[in-house]
Parts: sequence; structure tokens; C-alpha cells
Amino acid sequence: SGATKVKVVIMDGGTWDPIAAQLSNASVTDAANNAVAEFEQFLAKVATDGTVEHVVYFLVPPLMRIPAVDQMRGPLEQACASSAVPCHFIDLKDAWDGHPEYTDASGIQASTTGAPVIADSIWRTMQESCIAQ
Repeated sequence: SGATKVKVVIMDGGTWDPIAAQLSNASVTDAANNAVAEFEQFLAKVATDGTVEHVVYFLVPPLMRIPAVDQMRGPLEQACASSAVPCHFIDLKDAWDGHPEYTDASGIQASTTGAPVIADSIWRTMQESCIAQ
């Protein structure tokens, strides 16, 4: 196929869709469902084309400015668990709980204090699963 093969894809995703829907007065639920479906399609594609050995997916915490994270959590985690390509799901909800300083002034992105929490979660998951070591 000529596709570049990679050992690990580290990703988040899907949460901008509900944000955009909310900003345009479109259906947040439809946007969230579509984002989950696109993640499932991505996992199926990399399983079929053999381009990825592992997916490490982290779900952002439920923040006031990001709608539908709680709604998306279960389906995204299930998609990851059902993936033919090993998919490692990281939920940042508990790590963020009680730590408003982890979010920057935008209310959407990690702050300089929160970013290392994400990095540490990813690295711990990779170490525990012996990914790319």
C-alpha cells in the first residue's frame, strides 16, 4: 500500500467536534456520535492496512467548555477495547479532578501544569504495556 508504518500513534480526539457543534448551534449529540464513529473507522483502517502497532488514546477531562466528554467516554473506551490493533485508553477525568490549575485560561487546553500530567499518564501506560521500548 505504500503507507508509512509506525509503531505507536498517541492521540486524543473527538472533542473538537462537539465544541464546534455547540458554537454553531448544531446537535452536540450528533457531533459526539460522529466523532466516536470516526474513531472506530480509524481503528478499523489501521487494523486493515497494518500501519500501526499500538494506539494510545487519551480522553480529555470533562471541562465546562468541552461538551459531551462524559457522553463519549464509554463508547470511545469500548471502541478502543474492541480494536484489532492494541488500543490503550487513558481517561484524564480522575487526574484532573480537583485540579483547576491543570487547565489553561481557554478552558479547553492543558496548562503548563497540566501538560506534564498528560505526558506522565501516556508514558506510564506505555511502560506498563511495554510499548515502543
